[in-house]
Amino acid sequence: MGWFERFTLFCVVIVITSLSLILIGTVELLHRVDDRINGENRALLEEFHALRLQEGTPEPVSNVPLLTIVIRSSKSNYEMRKIIRHTWSREDFRLEHRFVLVSDDPVKKHNISGWLARLNRRGTVKMARYFLFVDDAIFVNTRFLLEALEWAIPTKNFVLCATKKSDVRNRSTTTICDATRPVLLSGDVVRNGPDKRAQQPVHDGKRLYLSQRDTEAIFNQQIVDISRLMFFFSAPLDQLSSIPMPPTLMTERLWGAVNGNFSTIEA
Repeated sequence: MGWFERFTLFCVVIVITSLSLILIGTVELLHRVDDRINGENRALLEEFHALRLQEGTPEPVSNVPLLTIVIRSSKSNYEMRKIIRHTWSREDFRLEHRFVLVSDDPVKKHNISGWLARLNRRGTVKMARYFLFVDDAIFVNTRFLLEALEWAIPTKNFVLCATKKSDVRNRSTTTICDATRPVLLSGDVVRNGPDKRAQQPVHDGKRLYLSQRDTEAIFNQQIVDISRLMFFFSAPLDQLSSIPMPPTLMTERLWGAVNGNFSTIEA
């Protein structure tokens, strides 16, 4: 074998080795994204489970939905409401949903207090163990959320939300919650207001609320197994400018992916 052939073989070996290292590094990076999100959220859910155990044996509840979802939607977003009804808000005996139609002007959107007042005024707040208030631009991983509600989330005096940065020091009332992000409350908080005597803090959902970067990673196929990803809520889909598809299509594809149909996530 001449020097040219040996040099060519050496170059081929270098290229194959480099590609192998890149592939291994990419796979490890993808797993690290999954592991980081799942690790943080598993620890947070274990904290919530410990609080739930302190409540003692829960009172038996029959013929009551586990979760009522109140979905804030602009009047013009008919197609999005149609998609939501056929994906993450599908009702079974544990789940029901209601849409609250608001002005297309985002400045006039209701806050949590406004939603509650409107629902109570119309008599639409029924008995439920938990209530979720969410915008229609958010994807809700109801499959995992319902599972967590069944075993981990406290049933009394509980508020979960994304906290406003300007209000981080004040953790005593629901006013610190960012009302543009999902807010999860136990049923007693919705019906009676928080029990100030218990001094139960508002809980920061942290990475149960995926960031914009984490949500984009799903669509960029940087998450190995989306169906095993432990999260409650995506970032607002209408703010993912780097993903070339409308929020309606994103919702459909996320729903398919979290239920094991990974091919739906491909653009």
